Amino acid sequence: MNTWLWFTAKPVVWTLSKSFFRVRAEGKAYIPRTGPVLVVSNHCSYLDPVLLGVTFPRTLRFLAKSELFDVSLLKFLMRQWGQVPVYRSTRAGSYSAIRAAIDLLKRGEAVVVFPEGTRSVDGRFHPEKVHTGAAVIALQAEAPVIPAAVVGSFQALPKGSRFPRPYPVRVIYGSPLDMSEFYRKENSPDLPKILTEKIIQRILALLPESLHPVSSAPSGGEDSQG
Repeated sequence: MNTWLWFTAKPVVWTLSKSFFRVRAEGKAYIPRTGPVLVVSNHCSYLDPVLLGVTFPRTLRFLAKSELFDVSLLKFLMRQWGQVPVYRSTRAGSYSAIRAAIDLLKRGEAVVVFPEGTRSVDGRFHPEKVHTGAAVIALQAEAPVIPAAVVGSFQALPKGSRFPRPYPVRVIYGSPLDMSEFYRKENSPDLPKILTEKIIQRILALLPESLHPVSSAPSGGEDSQG
């Protein structure tokens, strides 16, 4: 990861984000300043990685769909910043991304996963689309989970829009979800689903009611996609 480029670009992007979106960050005191941490967030917009990146007090690695690496300038920046491509068309590609995330966390880094796997089409959080990959990553890497919520990014740049518009955005970080009691145990096949449900509830607790699902039956899938 080119940390020089990250920390050089961050103040510029923060200034633009603050001016255009009036970004506010809440709950940053919950974020460990060192050691592994897995951030799990709702996902409504292409702005979400940018907004998380500028409000998080550390460098961040993202699991991002591989198609983003096909855009020339974006490919250069994402490679320089050490982001992890997720090849969603194959199970092997998804597992490769999970393995990469685990390795990064074991090196003490901070990693972001969007457990829904793709952007929301209506701005609401969709538990029925959440995959169990984040829980698997946290368990195998023995990393605390920080729930996060980005509020307002859908209005600023919804799915299908080409250009952002001014809209106030909040990035909210919650208290860590400690899974240490489940580390190095003989885990049951249902454990990732149980922990995924805990992650879902922690994200929902940070979101306003207007972004909750209209109706849902929360459940975890088998794969993880960033």
